[in-house]
Amino acid sequence: MSSRRAKTAVTSGSMRKRMITPISKCTKKHKSNNYMKDWISRLPDEILVSILSLLGIREAARTCVLSKRWEHVWSYKRVLNFDALQTILHLKSNRNELEVGRSRYINWVNKVVESHHGSTIDEFRVSFCLNNSSSCDIDRWIEFAITKRVQRLEVDFEPWCFHRDGVAYAFTNRIYIHIKTPAGFSSIRSLRSLCFKFVNISGEILECFVSNCPLLESLHVESSRDLVNLKVVGSSLRLKVLEISFCRHLMDLEVCAPSLVSFKYFGQGSIINMQIKDAFQLAEVSTSDFSRQIDYAFFPFSSYFSQLENLSLGMQMTQGNRGFKQLPEFTKLKHLTLHVDADESSSFIGWTNLINASPLLHKFKLQLQYSRHWGKEKIKMHESKRRKVGNCPHGCLKEVELAGFVGRLLDLELAKYLIKNAIKLEKITIDRHWEYSSSARAPRVFKETKKKLYAKELAMQLQESLPARVKMEII
Repeated sequence: MSSRRAKTAVTSGSMRKRMITPISKCTKKHKSNNYMKDWISRLPDEILVSILSLLGIREAARTCVLSKRWEHVWSYKRVLNFDALQTILHLKSNRNELEVGRSRYINWVNKVVESHHGSTIDEFRVSFCLNNSSSCDIDRWIEFAITKRVQRLEVDFEPWCFHRDGVAYAFTNRIYIHIKTPAGFSSIRSLRSLCFKFVNISGEILECFVSNCPLLESLHVESSRDLVNLKVVGSSLRLKVLEISFCRHLMDLEVCAPSLVSFKYFGQGSIINMQIKDAFQLAEVSTSDFSRQIDYAFFPFSSYFSQLENLSLGMQMTQGNRGFKQLPEFTKLKHLTLHVDADESSSFIGWTNLINASPLLHKFKLQLQYSRHWGKEKIKMHESKRRKVGNCPHGCLKEVELAGFVGRLLDLELAKYLIKNAIKLEKITIDRHWEYSSSARAPRVFKETKKKLYAKELAMQLQESLPARVKMEII
């Protein structure tokens, strides 16, 4: 009996082990299967396309090798940003390879356009140094974007460091005729943002977009030789941002947009009749015309001074250009930026009334470029000619940035004025490396080590005169 009981106990114990072991193994196997499953691929197409929209075009296209499920997902991508910055930077030092680079870029865009299967796209952006010799391909790209009911369209053919070779691309009548068809009008109604850089496009075509795109909120046109007259007018316009830059043949600009918040105009010396009407929401203005007096570029906005919060002005500061004589109060202005092209006879004291007319000004930035370079000895010669810094306390100015500081009469004079009068100043930044140039499209670094060291020496002298509450950063 005892041996039977023992055998029975052993048998029942073995059975329990057999019962327990498979369950344990099954659990491990179940977990393993869960880990091995591709849960992402089981997501709906819409979510997968949204995920790929966060990637660049090249990275999204590489997902086609993951599995058969992913083979065509990338071709429904709704953000098509053909960014070739690295290629352009490489071509800067290899000008002879420009044509090869153009050909590769065009083939890349064409391949993606031909492979795209989605019915709509959110963004279409092409940016490369192309010209009118590629008009057939460019026409096809723009027509593709419009047909896909694009929301944000940017065509940028800036030549970067290259001199303009060939004629700039011109927006063709073929596309214009397509836009004016019922199907075309229906397609462009989705547009929210429109940008043309180094594209010759007429005011008539731009007005067609403005009048027939009820959702359009942003319009940017730069370096168009065909733009002569432009009316951006309509009581129902949703346009919030308008920028017109370096359109040298522009003669008349009329803007009547009740929703306009930001307006930027950068001229090239042409005489322009500018009218800004009913801009009840206008809060940000940037304007410059270095070949003319600043009053000329500034006057059209005089009715809106009291509502501006951000103001940026580009100007020539010469001995004969003494600044504004009389100004109304900028009751809401919080940020003021001045891009200044100056010479050795310039003085900023005549321009400080712009700061004084802004009682709520919080941040002031000066981007300075001298038209003629002169050294340490020249500065010493002018020390006796420095004007006295006046007293006009400012109670809200807390942050000051002086870019292009080299320690000459103008920037030293202004720095001392601000240190003395900005009674709530918290931070002042001295940037010795940045110089602004009206002819350059990007900031440049000046390499004279002696000038940098001398500017730092003068900046450190200013630092010694700062109140304890003020932090100075020297770059």
